[in-house]
Parts: sequence; C-alpha cells; structure tokens
Amino acid sequence: MSADQINFKELKEHVSLHQAKDFLGLSWTQKGGEFRTKCPACNRGDDRCLVVTVSGEKTGFSCWASTHKGVDGKLKPEHSGDQLALVAHVKQVTVRRAAEMLVDHFGNPKKLERAVNQALKDRGIAALDHLEFDHKVLGLAGMPADVCTALGLGYSKRGPMAGRVCVPIRMDDGTLVGYCGLAISPDEDVPFIFHKSVIEQVQAILSSPKKDEIATPEAKRAMFKVV
Repeated sequence: MSADQINFKELKEHVSLHQAKDFLGLSWTQKGGEFRTKCPACNRGDDRCLVVTVSGEKTGFSCWASTHKGVDGKLKPEHSGDQLALVAHVKQVTVRRAAEMLVDHFGNPKKLERAVNQALKDRGIAALDHLEFDHKVLGLAGMPADVCTALGLGYSKRGPMAGRVCVPIRMDDGTLVGYCGLAISPDEDVPFIFHKSVIEQVQAILSSPKKDEIATPEAKRAMFKVV
C-alpha cells in the first residue's frame, strides 16, 4: 500500500510525538518535557543537539547539528517539525516512508480490533434463531429464561434438533461451531446428537489464521487508508 493513502492527520492523532520519540530507540536525557540526545543522522553536533519537546506551548523536534540564520537574525535549526518529520530525519527517509514505519509499528488499535473481530466473526456458524429459551422443560431443570437466553441454550421446535434442548458448542474464543442436542424424552434412542458440521467447523478454525496473524503490517496500514 502506498503511503499517500495513509491519513496523516489521523496517524498523528494516534501516534504522539512522545511515542514517535520512543519508537526511535535512542538514549535520551530528559529535563521536564524536553528530551535531548545526539542525532544519529548527522555527522556533527554534540550529544544534546537533537531536541524533542513533548509538552508546553511549542511541541515538536529540532536538530541543532546544522543551523541557519532566520529573518530575525537568530540561529534556527536546519531540521525541525512534528513526529513524522522527526522519524523521517533520524531514519533518513521521506515523510511518507516515516508514516508507513509508524503505522507498521503502532497500527490503530480500535480500527484494527474491529477488523480482526470481524474476521474472527466470519468464522463459525450463525446462532439458531428459533430456540425457545423459556420452554417448560428448561424451567423444570432450574434454568431461568434470562440465563438460557444469555447462554444461547434453548429448546428446538424444528430442524434436525427438533424436540431436543440445544446446548451451544463454542471455541475458546467464543466462536460458535454448532450445537449438542440433548434428548428430553426417554423414548429417544440416542441421548445426545451433534450438528454434522461441528467437526468441519472446528478443523477449519484450527487451520485458519490466528488473531495475531490477521493483524499484519498490511492490515495495520489499511486502518489508515483514506476513504
């Protein structure tokens, strides 16, 4: 994905100057809201020439390894700016590439979580919509209707589980893969039956990408795509 598709404004709202500073992995000397170190990108300057100010009226970075005179006659740093400019200067890359690096590292937790959850949600099966959570047999078993509703446990009045109490079967992440139908009549030859798709569902999930595999750098970049 090209960096010109990244929403820079949203990225800077998500990744602070302080986080960008820490991302660089440099050893800083702190005084209040100001951090100083030697600039690894410049071949001159002392160990305090790279300055990052994270609080106060003027936040940003400046590198005093190279200076020039401003229109007011005062010395100005040759390089300065926001968190993107900081990463671009230290890493000696373009601002666009710096944006990609920050996105790859930080992602966007909220959007990424939604994307991952949707990918996980697409697995498994939909809950049966015809179960009766207040059926009398459940009441006789001491199971209140509100509890049964919360658990998704109910009496099935149609389909392959008709006449049975359906108990949902879920993976450890909550994905529904099927039901176990418990007989309520002594005339039933088989006391419990399973959805035929349970085994296939479980095997498919076990072979599908895990949550951390879904959250790839490409997925993180997509979180900042301009739409």
